[in-house]
Amino acid sequence: MLPAWINDYVGIPFVEDGRDLARDGGLDCWGLVRLALMKQAGIVIPELPGVAYRRGQDRRSLREFITQFDHAAIGWTMHRPGAVQPQVFDVLWLRHCGPYHYGLCVGGGWFLHVEDGCDSVAERLNTLAWKNRLIGVFRHDSRPA
Repeated sequence: MLPAWINDYVGIPFVEDGRDLARDGGLDCWGLVRLALMKQAGIVIPELPGVAYRRGQDRRSLREFITQFDHAAIGWTMHRPGAVQPQVFDVLWLRHCGPYHYGLCVGGGWFLHVEDGCDSVAERLNTLAWKNRLIGVFRHDSRPA
């Protein structure tokens, strides 16, 4: 069963580099994860402009940025797929248009995300569309149990 709080985040329009819903009128995948974590778990993560893929961006340099980012410095531990079962408030790093897509685990095998051309949705992670796209699971040290 999905938590009721996700209803506040389903249907948000995609906006490239969207980090602040009021300012930008929509969010990208990182902006959606950032908003939900802040409002629902009290976890504040940086805006990180450019962390999500956008049209015309050099994918190689973005991949290097993501993989070299010091997640531990801001309280995150990255786990490889299969090493842990994704839990509520884990950030999922997914291969989609290159390895630059993020979603938020909301429990029960569901995750919340938004992508270009679609409003934000909750989807099951074990579907044909997503089950082989998980690159990593980021778990924050202060994630509520």
